Amino acid sequence: MATASSDTTPFAVSNTDLLQSNLGSAAITAGSGFSFFGSNSLSTLTDGNFGVTGTSNSSVTSVSFQPATAVTFNLDLTASPAGYDLSQIRTYTGWDTGRDGQAYSLAYSTASAPATFLALATVGPFDPASVTGNGNLQVTISDLFAGTLVGNVAALRFIFTSFENNASAWREIDVFGTPTAIPEPSTYAALFGSLSLGFVVFRRYRRAV
Repeated sequence: MATASSDTTPFAVSNTDLLQSNLGSAAITAGSGFSFFGSNSLSTLTDGNFGVTGTSNSSVTSVSFQPATAVTFNLDLTASPAGYDLSQIRTYTGWDTGRDGQAYSLAYSTASAPATFLALATVGPFDPASVTGNGNLQVTISDLFAGTLVGNVAALRFIFTSFENNASAWREIDVFGTPTAIPEPSTYAALFGSLSLGFVVFRRYRRAV
């Protein structure tokens, strides 16, 4: 489920989410649509800073959608070999009313197959038409029942598509979640024991009939 909210003042973004604490690497994996302002780079999307409304400084990275651009964030599997259970994803844009919209698709891979991406969500197009002048937009992707959005995640891939003057000023991406728990050896032993017991009961039942 994706919801959007807009404002004329900067949003408060996280500086402790997974893209700050557990990011392995980030790269443009398809297309060449990012235009960076000054010394900005992909790291400006994960620096915990929204920036100043109406300007191109701080965290702003502009996207030109010719062609569509795919950006992949690889989470740190050394720290969590089973991946991560995600609860919420937030994306932020903001500059003027012609560069504050959002439209993209989102895919993920799992720790067991980190190079295989599966569709997770299609977002937008969202355009905060009610905002005049400088505008900011926050899109939140979450589970309908506030549970785990997706589990065992190794990487996220955002594919930004054409929208609003072929450019949007992306300011920040927040990904919330926790390392996927690896069952203790005792859990595996209990599970194996249960399966073995079930097999024995099944064989006795077959013999009885």
